[in-house]
Amino acid sequence: MDPGVQEGKLRTIIETYEAAAIASGTIIEVGQYLPKGVRVVEVCLMADALGAGVTLIVGDYEDNNRYIEESGTRKVNNQVQRLNAIAGRQYKVDETTPGDTTTDRQVIITTGGGAATGTIKIEITYVQE
Repeated sequence: MDPGVQEGKLRTIIETYEAAAIASGTIIEVGQYLPKGVRVVEVCLMADALGAGVTLIVGDYEDNNRYIEESGTRKVNNQVQRLNAIAGRQYKVDETTPGDTTTDRQVIITTGGGAATGTIKIEITYVQE
């Protein structure tokens, strides 16, 4: 087992975003980059009833649904969505270019299905050596 996972420190990023009629396909950047070398343990997404048919996915600029995949029957309205993409569980962040928003270090939420209005909250828990 990677020593950074076995004896690492657990850390959490907590963000809130207020959506005001944002269009389907809007990308919301989570304010803090994931540090290089961390392993993602959990991602939780919570939201108001954002609008009819509105969906959310969570990933990064390399894979926009790396952590939470959207499916037709799963809407985030007034419930918690947990990390549900197998590739995202224990994903090791490996990009080396700080400040580059095209990397796996920048977590993004992408809207779909219609215009979204309401509160979106995300918690990203990771292990750092």
